[in-house]
Amino acid sequence: MTGPSGGDIKIKRKNKYQFERYNRENQKYKFLIEWTSPCTYKLTLQKVKGKKSAKRFEGSVVNVEIVAVTNDSYTANSRTQDGKITIIEIEKSY
Repeated sequence: MTGPSGGDIKIKRKNKYQFERYNRENQKYKFLIEWTSPCTYKLTLQKVKGKKSAKRFEGSVVNVEIVAVTNDSYTANSRTQDGKITIIEIEKSY
């Protein structure tokens, strides 16, 4: 996934957690994943490592709806608590 300032965000999932590393900003995030249906899930930000200013977002929720799937990626709409909608594409890395 591409970050808001450019650069890649690497995503790893293990059990009920999603870990994101945004190297360009030297940030790491830990989210709790809760699937609400086969194509929708919500991410609750559990922990931020890096910029102290980002810690204020701990506890915030992002709702994600998968709208298209290919063999090596999916496209989703994500909605933050403030109502901002972003279209994201997540590619599988090999």
